[in-house]
Amino acid sequence: MTIPCPGTYSPIPCVRGGRYLLINVTNSRTYTFATCGSANYDTYMTLLNNSGGTLLAFNNDACGTQSSITWTATFTGQVRVLLDQSSTCNSTTNCIAVNISCNTSAPPNDLICNATSLPVNTSCVNLSPSPTNVVATDTPGPPAPGCAGYVGGDIWYSLVVPASGNVTILTKSIGSSALRDAGMAAYRSSNNTCSGVLTLVSCNDDINFPFNEMSSLNLTGQTPGNTLFIRVWEAGNDLFGRFSICAYVTPPLPDSPCLAISVPVGSSCDSQSFTNVGATTTNPPAAPSCGSFAGARDVWYSFIAPANGSVVIQTDPLTMTDGVMALYSSSTGLCAGTFTQLACDDDSGEGLMPYIYRTGLTPGTTYWIRIFGYGGSTGTFMLCLFSPVGTRLEDCKGGTTVCDDQHVENSSLFTGFVADLSATNFGCLSSSERQGTWYAFSIATGGNLGFTISPLALDDYDFAIWGPYPTGSFTGSICSPTGAPIRCSYASGPNTFGPTGSYNTGMANPTWVTPTFSGPATCGTCTEGSGGNGWISGISVTAGQVYLMYISNYSQTGSAFDLNWNLTAGATLACTVLPVEFLSFQAERMEDMVDVKWSTATEQHSDYYVVERSPDGQDFAPIGTIAAAGESQHRIDYRFLDVFPLRGANYYRLRQVDTDGAYELTSVLVVFVGQETSTPVVFPNPSGDLLNVSFTMPINGTAYVQIIDASGRVVRDRDMDLDRGPRTVAVNLNGLSAGPYELRVTTTADRMPQSSRFIKE
Repeated sequence: MTIPCPGTYSPIPCVRGGRYLLINVTNSRTYTFATCGSANYDTYMTLLNNSGGTLLAFNNDACGTQSSITWTATFTGQVRVLLDQSSTCNSTTNCIAVNISCNTSAPPNDLICNATSLPVNTSCVNLSPSPTNVVATDTPGPPAPGCAGYVGGDIWYSLVVPASGNVTILTKSIGSSALRDAGMAAYRSSNNTCSGVLTLVSCNDDINFPFNEMSSLNLTGQTPGNTLFIRVWEAGNDLFGRFSICAYVTPPLPDSPCLAISVPVGSSCDSQSFTNVGATTTNPPAAPSCGSFAGARDVWYSFIAPANGSVVIQTDPLTMTDGVMALYSSSTGLCAGTFTQLACDDDSGEGLMPYIYRTGLTPGTTYWIRIFGYGGSTGTFMLCLFSPVGTRLEDCKGGTTVCDDQHVENSSLFTGFVADLSATNFGCLSSSERQGTWYAFSIATGGNLGFTISPLALDDYDFAIWGPYPTGSFTGSICSPTGAPIRCSYASGPNTFGPTGSYNTGMANPTWVTPTFSGPATCGTCTEGSGGNGWISGISVTAGQVYLMYISNYSQTGSAFDLNWNLTAGATLACTVLPVEFLSFQAERMEDMVDVKWSTATEQHSDYYVVERSPDGQDFAPIGTIAAAGESQHRIDYRFLDVFPLRGANYYRLRQVDTDGAYELTSVLVVFVGQETSTPVVFPNPSGDLLNVSFTMPINGTAYVQIIDASGRVVRDRDMDLDRGPRTVAVNLNGLSAGPYELRVTTTADRMPQSSRFIKE
């Protein structure tokens, strides 16, 4: 079939999994093939050259579980669009709608002299309508940006430098768009116009790889009133779609506690870029207890502790690569009070950057963060705060129990919620945790144990093993390790590849290590530094022993690897799952009831769970009790149905009680009951620094939430991918002035915003 261009086409009635479409294409025209908006089955989409079967493009989950490919034809002929149901190529049980469109027009700002004016606001206000890189072309002339895989397909913006000389430009992905990895560069012009000689000012690739691959520029010291030109492109120029962009005045340098920048505590890491360039030394408070503070240029940030009292404070390097961070409370709760240091960290984060995980904070209380460069160094860095729930594979207590060969997709959160390694226990892993994951294994029968870690790319993986621990040991009692590992390899990728011809690493390869096996005690061939060949002696194990293992992706690419065991002389592994904490805790409205669900991986000495409810998030009362498993070594799912919830807000938490009477409280969830219209309900109203918003999603899709002040400015905005049905989300109002505001909610099904008004106290 031939698609009108410009135009769209959708096969009637639909296309089944495992089937394909034949489409006639014309050179240089841009085509988009998408199943977005449908839910009949999870699609994998492959685009092939029909004459030779050459792979042209592939996509999975560009929009929820659906697929989208935007491709610019490099020939005139025919292509094949193959749809698979999930990963099962031959399944034809379901049928799904496919939308195909053709476009021949480049974006209006495809050329620098057609650059779109980007207003510089006091906060991030996304440009509307959302821009796109579809059919964007290469711009000859300006210097190459030199980052983010630039191969063309750029679009342009211009902005006027504000009076402060400091401006931040931020891009964000949009839920249904295939564009997830954008590069951005800033240029100055010799005559402030597009015809002048352009000089590259700055270039940025990823805000926080691999979790946020969009781009951000934090420009300081620019000449007020000058025009800057901003170039945006998709890394590799092989994915196309819409995205968000904004520019705002960089806040004044937070050079003292009373100038601290308020940072919201999110549910996940949403990094922002900051700088300590131009900062001075603050005294008091006294020098922190870690790092080299002499001549430090410290900057300050504040946050309000969430309801569960737990916060992860994560930094990532930009031009600052060695930072230090301290956490403080105030005697008065104000910046003018007496500060008490609660935590200090130097190198627990990525590379030599700091990382703090703190529990037991007082909900609703303000805390302060002090950040400076080690030894007086200055530069830019990324900072995010989020409140963790449960554990992750990057946490020792959340480590996976392994007992057979497996393939690992390593998209880890660097150190997870807890930085488990330090100078006291990392042994040869002298760079500490580098985007790695934790594992535990136990021995069923004795013998000799080795393994091979095989990266699926030319990548540098390291590992360490601690133990043996007694039979029946649980991760809760042996994490984090208290001493150096008994096996450890820190060999660099090149030093591994040089003698072996492979990036594989591990234990007990008879060609590259002698002796092949030895006892659990440390030995001369049990550990190696960066100059090793990637192979160390395996372990002679006995039945019942338990071990911990950390596999570290030194190069931090997030690439996958295969873990294959080498078990000889009778050795076998036990598939006993070691315990972790809660896997999940959810509360969801079901018509006029609320379904409260939680899951545990394993349990030790657990007695019962109490479901507690509150109308205001402060005063909780029990509404039900569920017996616990006591001792369990497999996943257990629990459920409690609140058949008579309160009209309005319902706050839920669990009280997990042990057999000895000790208990632990979970985080707090909120569900609103009684919402019958499309108008969003906001509560509490008046609100503090956290506003809950209840509304109904008509279909699976994206909800766009905006907060507008009395002057009509958008002062907060947030995109969320949500499932169909009643939904309650939280919006952080920290840092907003007291007064009246309007909240607007726009969904993918209804482009007309629905609004409500509230007062912030």
